Parts: sequence; C-alpha cells; structure tokens
Amino acid sequence: MFDIVANNTDRKGGHVLVDDDSNVWGIDHGVCFSEEFKLRTVIWDFAGDEIDDNLLAPLETLVQSVPVSIAALLTDDEIEAMVERAVWLLENRVFPAPESRYQYPWPLL
Repeated sequence: MFDIVANNTDRKGGHVLVDDDSNVWGIDHGVCFSEEFKLRTVIWDFAGDEIDDNLLAPLETLVQSVPVSIAALLTDDEIEAMVERAVWLLENRVFPAPESRYQYPWPLL
C-alpha cells in the first residue's frame, strides 16, 4: 500500500528485503510522490486482492489531514495527488492491477 500512496516508481525486486522474522521491508524510496501517477513496481502479485480494514484505517486519517512532517517535504500538487491515491484505495479497497507492461521496472532486480 505504501508504494501506491507514495507513487513509488522504482520498486524492483532487490528493493524488497525479508528479515529473520519474515517481515518484508521495502527499501529505496528515492523516486516517490510524483503528482503524475506512474506506479512502477514488481509487487503486482497483490493486484485485485482485497485490502483489510486494519490496513486502510491509517488512510482515513491521512485523507483528513496530511501530517506536517510529510507535507513540509512535498509540493501542494504532490500532496493532492497522494491524497487522491489514498481516497482511491479507500473507495476501491483492492490493490490495483497494472495497466501496461511499462509499469514493470527494468531490470526487475
């Protein structure tokens, strides 16, 4: 969900790590928060899956008020686009599917 809200345009397989406790960690968020939606990720295995309410709950807060610590780092257009993506998730309650092959980053790892 973070990649969708942040509009991560560079999620390669090597940017996802699994620790000793089987927690999944996404790293390398250098290309995020663009106002133009251009999600490029290798994590399309979740496409179409329903999102649990407990995962969506923090988005309710985000769409009401973006934390100052985040807003200070983004332009008004980037904030508006981020909120629109969060609203989309709240309304659709599923992970989106890729619309084209260009939404897969290259190289994949």
